[in-house]
Amino acid sequence: MKKSEMRSHRLLLAALILLYVVVYTLTGVALSLLDAPGRG
Repeated sequence: MKKSEMRSHRLLLAALILLYVVVYTLTGVALSLLDAPGRG
């Protein structure tokens, strides 16, 4: 495997992790916002 391929692979992995974190955070925020009115 070439160095450039390794770098792009690592960049893709980092992008996927970042995307996962963003989606997870947005889902958590959305759920807390949706839950808030129902509770009280």
